[in-house]
Amino acid sequence: MSKRVIWMIASLMLAGLACTLLTGEQVAEDGEISVVINNPADNTQVEAGQEVMVQITINDPAGVVNRQELQVDGVAVATSEAVAPEGAPAFSIILPYTPEKSGTYTVTALAYGSDGSASEPVSITLQVTGDEEEDEDKDKDKDKDKDEDKDEEPAQPTPTTAPVPDARGCTNDMSYVADVTIPDGTVMDPGEAFTKTWTIRNTGTCDWGGYQLVFHSNNQMGGPSAITVPATNAGQNRDVSVNLTAPTAEGTHRSTWTMRSADGDLFGDRIFAEIKIEGEEEPPPSGDGPDLIIKTVKTSPSEPVADEVTTYEIKVKNQGNEAADESTVRGEFEGGGTATVTVPALDPDTSETVTLTQNIGETGEKTATFTADSGDDVKETDEENNEETFTFTYVAIYNSGTFTVRGTYRGDLDEGQESAGTTDFKWRMVNATERYIEPDNGATFAVMSGSVGYAECSAASLSGGDIDGSDPDYSDVPPGTWLCAETSDGRISAFKIDAIDTPDNHKMTLSFTTYE
Repeated sequence: MSKRVIWMIASLMLAGLACTLLTGEQVAEDGEISVVINNPADNTQVEAGQEVMVQITINDPAGVVNRQELQVDGVAVATSEAVAPEGAPAFSIILPYTPEKSGTYTVTALAYGSDGSASEPVSITLQVTGDEEEDEDKDKDKDKDKDEDKDEEPAQPTPTTAPVPDARGCTNDMSYVADVTIPDGTVMDPGEAFTKTWTIRNTGTCDWGGYQLVFHSNNQMGGPSAITVPATNAGQNRDVSVNLTAPTAEGTHRSTWTMRSADGDLFGDRIFAEIKIEGEEEPPPSGDGPDLIIKTVKTSPSEPVADEVTTYEIKVKNQGNEAADESTVRGEFEGGGTATVTVPALDPDTSETVTLTQNIGETGEKTATFTADSGDDVKETDEENNEETFTFTYVAIYNSGTFTVRGTYRGDLDEGQESAGTTDFKWRMVNATERYIEPDNGATFAVMSGSVGYAECSAASLSGGDIDGSDPDYSDVPPGTWLCAETSDGRISAFKIDAIDTPDNHKMTLSFTTYE
């Protein structure tokens, strides 16, 4: 449970008020350990399956506390090994608990010291309503209008808590807006790397600075435990991305994430990436014989470019129980022509990847239909499952490459150069610790958290605000950071900061692709 224990603000109290915590209860003044449950309040009503974040504050004048425990009806449900920050007589943590069934529960908190001392138990009552539901179903919004077409409904998660008060006097909250990449249910290959991007909204009253998106539950899919979210004002949308790797096991997998404030509070909607890994085993065909299908199609480059040659990698499988003779695959391309390639003989339950090339002259979404055994060379047990249609988005590249901008100079993402003319940003170098990208001439930007292209950047929420990158670690825009932009000429651009020289010349080198 230690990974899920989230530090709250270290509650340093004035000497004259050291005996009184948020609930107004008195704490020990003689060096003994004491505990207060700050949130939720006694007799709070929650729904079955709803995760409850129990915030406790530990008063530990002797500095010996090293373990905390949460009990429900006398049974331990969560523990932590949090230790008070140096010099802090009181500190707060969160312990999570999810009631599975309706009823009345007694929630008790205790703290233990390394010297064997223990606090007096402190308890509240939780009133749990509703029927037991699966955890994954609870992540989705259950209050949608049942008459709406489900295909048109966003997969809106429910908030983990109500808006969370912040020490600054404002509240923290976040709402899911949309999936930008990898829609729920996307089929992926085992071990395939991908970037999941969501649009979220700061629906609280606190501006975000030093906030993070953190892994919450389910499958972490090789992602980091946390990523820094760029500064976001209250009421502003923000795209956030996480680099993940698909599991190898067959089935549906989910990776759930949520926001964490600079003070350590978890808040807002739970958002998730949900993908599907299909097993190589298909149901056996009716009867004996070969059965050829189109398994997957990928493009190279992964972002196909209009009016340039695209290679289509087509995986053909014989899912029958007898060998298939040599056959052909035909591709029919909207906005292009047709092409055919030979597929070698395939044993039962084996696959072969073949390639076709095509030049699609126009940008935008175009379909391509691929047909296995297009010449009817193989007598199959099922002749109706040979054809699959896919949609690809073709882009036009205006310019791409690398260029360098010196400190206090300007950069042009359309022309790919440092420029004194009409530019898209200034690389501001105020002093050794204040450096930032300042949008110029109406250009707008967004910091992303993984590799991006036209699809991600055309859907990103862009802002005209400065992008801060302070020395020494350039917390918001370190080398390796990807950004999206709409240039001053109205083009979409994706670029990566390759290097920032320190500390003398303050040069920033970036690689970019600007789309037509």
